[in-house]
Amino acid sequence: MRTHSRLAAGLALATTITLEMAASACAPRATLPQPGRARAARTQVQITNHNWSDLKVYLVGGGAPLRLGTVTTTHTETFRLPAWVDVSITQPSFLVVPIGSMWSHLSEPVMVQAGQTIVWTVEQQPALFQPFVR
Repeated sequence: MRTHSRLAAGLALATTITLEMAASACAPRATLPQPGRARAARTQVQITNHNWSDLKVYLVGGGAPLRLGTVTTTHTETFRLPAWVDVSITQPSFLVVPIGSMWSHLSEPVMVQAGQTIVWTVEQQPALFQPFVR
């Protein structure tokens, strides 16, 4: 009886490995950028902080939030979105979290094209102001 269960477990493992290998063989091959090839323009987000607290800024869209950086009080910072973020597929939202505060604010999704700049001025009440594309 034990031999039968070991055989079944081994067969299940072999089947799983074979299916994973077959699925990975069908996946498209990653390509490295070629020198001299034009790269798509990267989207930027410009955040101006008029809030009393320094702000942590996150990109939200298509997965877990990705921290872009920090904007100190009364300053403006510009962050380039990572190259792997495809704004033509995912409409990004931005989360601002004041350091030391219990509140946070998530913007509405922004419709943007590659190479454009998203501008957001965060005031004392961020819910009243949304990002726009420039």
